[in-house]
Amino acid sequence: MSQIKKGPKLKICLNFFFQYKGKKSITKISMSLKLRLRNIKCNFVVKKELTPHLKLFKQHKTNKVLHLGDKICLTVYRNSLLKVHVTGISSSSDFESVLSFFKSINIGISRMEINNTFWMIKPFIINNFYKFAIFCKNRSKTGSTVIDVSNVGLNGNGEFFNSIFLRNFDCEGTVIIHRTSILILGAKNIFAIKILKHSLENLITSYQKQQP
Repeated sequence: MSQIKKGPKLKICLNFFFQYKGKKSITKISMSLKLRLRNIKCNFVVKKELTPHLKLFKQHKTNKVLHLGDKICLTVYRNSLLKVHVTGISSSSDFESVLSFFKSINIGISRMEINNTFWMIKPFIINNFYKFAIFCKNRSKTGSTVIDVSNVGLNGNGEFFNSIFLRNFDCEGTVIIHRTSILILGAKNIFAIKILKHSLENLITSYQKQQP
């Protein structure tokens, strides 16, 4: 039987769901921001090689791929038969589906590792993005928070490519602020997610205080 203890990183991450409803404007938002988990990329390290079960997978180039439902994808690389790469987990039920698969083929799991997470706040409306960008540029470094506004403006095709990047020296991950949405990418644990979320909230609160 497949056994795995839901370690703190994944257990907390899967319980850190916030359902975001209705539009919010940066001029009248009430904290705190509500994040929606869109995807977890992780590895499951199994206790024995998957070779006898690879017939369940389809060949994709040099790898073996299996889809669970419409969005979960399991990949086994030919040089790593003790590790299964999984993408598409966005809820506890998705996670349980993956565990059920391993149980069905009688494969035990020794540990799992989170490689990346993708969170979204959408819709989130910044009414005057250029004004907000100027504010961010004037405070490009505050404490351990660094803001990059170099991508605000025109791209090579003469079209607007507006995005502001927020990072924190104390953790991995990046906040990408668009005019109508906010993304958090690359945070591998709940510690990083909380730090980035807090830095974002401080930035927005400071901007609000500057408004007439």
